[in-house]
Amino acid sequence: MDIHVEQHGEVAVVSIAGDIDALTADEASAFLNAQLDGGSEQLVLDMGQVKFMSSAGIRLLLVILRKSREQGGDLRLAQAPPGIARTLEIAGLARILEVYPSVDEALASFV
Repeated sequence: MDIHVEQHGEVAVVSIAGDIDALTADEASAFLNAQLDGGSEQLVLDMGQVKFMSSAGIRLLLVILRKSREQGGDLRLAQAPPGIARTLEIAGLARILEVYPSVDEALASFV
């Protein structure tokens, strides 16, 4: 898994490439929590290069969503591949988490 961040004003865009599963969720959690703890309460998670997401990834999204909202921010997802989008729907996350087709649209939603 590869993770990097780009700051766009008040919003941090975090891009993840690879799998989000039991082996990688802790690394992703540490990275996303560091963003929230560093003052970036507004997050866009670019899922365009995520190949697979297990229940550990779903749990991670729920924890980060809750923490960002508790800090007065929010979490948006962008570019979720069809298989990942379907997983989010099945898990019920599509009802509580905003998912956008592009990073630009996710960024614009914070304005």
